[in-house]
Amino acid sequence: LQPWFEKINSITNLKSLTNVIAQLDKIGALSIIGYYIGQDAKNSDVIALQFWQTGLGLPEREYYFKNDSVTINIRNAYVNYLAKTLTMSGIDETTAEKSAADIMNIETKIAKVHRKIEDLRDPYANYNKMSTASFYKLTPSLDMEGYFKISGIPSVDSVIVGQPEYYKELENILKTTSPDTWKLLLRFRLISSFAGTLPDAYGKEAFHFDKLLNGTKERKP
Repeated sequence: LQPWFEKINSITNLKSLTNVIAQLDKIGALSIIGYYIGQDAKNSDVIALQFWQTGLGLPEREYYFKNDSVTINIRNAYVNYLAKTLTMSGIDETTAEKSAADIMNIETKIAKVHRKIEDLRDPYANYNKMSTASFYKLTPSLDMEGYFKISGIPSVDSVIVGQPEYYKELENILKTTSPDTWKLLLRFRLISSFAGTLPDAYGKEAFHFDKLLNGTKERKP
């Protein structure tokens, strides 16, 4: 992962952030841009580029706001998992703990603008076709043209956006978050995405957290 850490550490501005996000997305370390290519729900003859809300480390928005003991325990365990993973990767413990809290803060801001599960069931409300130029304007700080190029997405004149408010709010979050916090968020997402194939300590930490979500008692061999 060291070459990827170096790419992440090279981030200096929002354009280079977009560039690195695109490269990480290509290898499956996803972060704040969610897209897929699929059938246009209003024209079955067309395959369309579609964007969806994303950016959360926990399964969905309610994990960030419910205050029952189980959910609070999961949130606390997630922050601990963030800090422990960053520390194991070479970040000093004080920085890792602060960064874990910062990452949780970013994700909570993102969760606030996420649509609830029941709202995602409305196919009309979650179908917003717009020109590519209009989509770029939702999050102008992201270099989406560069993102498309790095991702190998061909030029298109329109996209379907499930939740435009997510990409609009992402602009505010990008502008108010330091590059150093984004670097550590991406570092964590990269490690977390490949925890099962990294040295066993990483797999154990990932399993220790995941079992709170899925109830699994024992790791696969």
